[in-house]
Amino acid sequence: MSKDEQKKIDSSYDNVIKKPIKLLKYKNSNSKLGIKSNEKNLVQTNKLANNLSCEKNFPESLFNHSTPNDDAKLLVPNPIAGIDKTTGYTKAELSHKEAQRKRVHKQIEFRASLTHRQRVSKFNEKLSMLPEHFDIPKVGPG
Repeated sequence: MSKDEQKKIDSSYDNVIKKPIKLLKYKNSNSKLGIKSNEKNLVQTNKLANNLSCEKNFPESLFNHSTPNDDAKLLVPNPIAGIDKTTGYTKAELSHKEAQRKRVHKQIEFRASLTHRQRVSKFNEKLSMLPEHFDIPKVGPG
């Protein structure tokens, strides 16, 4: 190749934008692409769980700081858009968030109900009830 041919090849790549590849598994590239990480979701669910546990411990009279007229004004939904004025979410979005919250609480209760040792012993009991041709070595520490 002569120098002229090399310059022609180089000039054809002059308008190419050189950037690093955006990989989805790295946090920085996720935020640039608009993808939310699971850590934020976990933090939000933990905050929800803490708020709910705090509200259960106190009587409702402590949380009511407004008059009945103010409550009536706040809870009037927007009939045209179907959007609640207090939150800005539609009924479907509110029901979806409520279902998500219930699922998270159910999962937390399920995981907190048994320790690892109890789960292992339950699994071993289940294995002992099976006939011999399904024999699996028992699970245990070490």
